[in-house]
Amino acid sequence: MGTYHQLTEHQRYQMYALKKAGHDQQSIAATVSVSPSTISRELRRNQGQRGYRPGQAHHKALARRRDKAKATKMTPVVIARIEADLCQQWSPEQIAGRLAATDGLRLSAERICTCPAIIGSADAVLLHNRPTRNTTAFFIQIRSFS
Repeated sequence: MGTYHQLTEHQRYQMYALKKAGHDQQSIAATVSVSPSTISRELRRNQGQRGYRPGQAHHKALARRRDKAKATKMTPVVIARIEADLCQQWSPEQIAGRLAATDGLRLSAERICTCPAIIGSADAVLLHNRPTRNTTAFFIQIRSFS
């Protein structure tokens, strides 16, 4: 199986011309050198009231690529905020929800539990609890050294 590459604008126009000429998806896929499922997905995803329009489809694909969720960096500010919330006995799920609601940061509870900077800090101890339906398998307990 080959590596994944997004369709180029030229491929979209070529696909449009072949579709307009009456070719089926199998022959379009062979001509454009992509999988038939790629052709099917492209047509389904970008079909509008006026049919498939390659220029509009390319702009939508670029917008999807630009707007996709990016990995959140665990900056010192974010780590400090997580540690402060853990000191207040917040669960990783609550912290993840709060970060998403207030700052738009998309972190999973598992990422919070497995972050080396949080686990490696002198105040945090990772305990393995029995997983339940509503919580993760990990729980971070903060030790107070006062």
